[in-house]
Amino acid sequence: MKAQEPVLETALDLVRRFVASYAPAPPCVLLAGSRGRGTAKKNSDYDLVFLYSELPLGAWREMTLYEGADLEIFAHDHRSLQYFLREIERPSGEASLACMVSEGISILGANGVIENKAKDIAREFLVSGPLPLDDVRSSQRRYAITDLAEMLKSADSTAQRIAIGSALYPALGGFVLSANGRWTATGKALPAALRNFSPSLELEFTDAFEHLYTSGNDSLLQNLVDDILKPFGGRLRSGFRQQAPASWR
Repeated sequence: MKAQEPVLETALDLVRRFVASYAPAPPCVLLAGSRGRGTAKKNSDYDLVFLYSELPLGAWREMTLYEGADLEIFAHDHRSLQYFLREIERPSGEASLACMVSEGISILGANGVIENKAKDIAREFLVSGPLPLDDVRSSQRRYAITDLAEMLKSADSTAQRIAIGSALYPALGGFVLSANGRWTATGKALPAALRNFSPSLELEFTDAFEHLYTSGNDSLLQNLVDDILKPFGGRLRSGFRQQAPASWR
């Protein structure tokens, strides 16, 4: 941790300078993500959560450039935070905002009440878990994964294998997490979510996709698809039906 402290202090100093010139001035600011953990790379952006006592015009999200650094701001009061977690993150199964609030490092401690309540909201939400993956959504996702895996068998170029693999990784990774009652993730956070769920499974993902991209051989990946889908009914293609509402015309 000590090796990370100078990096973290540098990040904190930059954010303090930015916040001092920002309007409307937030009473609470949290530094989240890799900058907050002290593990950021040179070009990593800054994830900032601005917490207010009340935002009559609603929450917002913005990206700004400050002293050559990219800062992404997520501004909320308690009501908007609860709404976003309940109506957006729980249905999606991805708790990125909740994690930022829960894990974020306090930059301004001027209003501990606002910060503490926000963290309580986020932590209770994370503990409650995502919505269970029901049979309908499970079938839809099994079908999508099966379709991609079957498509991969007939891929005849590196470009096609890259395109299909890039779609299959998040589909398969998101499914195994959701099907096991875990919060999922996207982008570079997905391998970490898989690793937190099962370190050995995350290694299987890496080996299978690396083998596909370097050799063009999809055998490891096809086996991985079968292993993940088997406990939930296996591959799904023939017999899949999705009815559109009669009003969609």
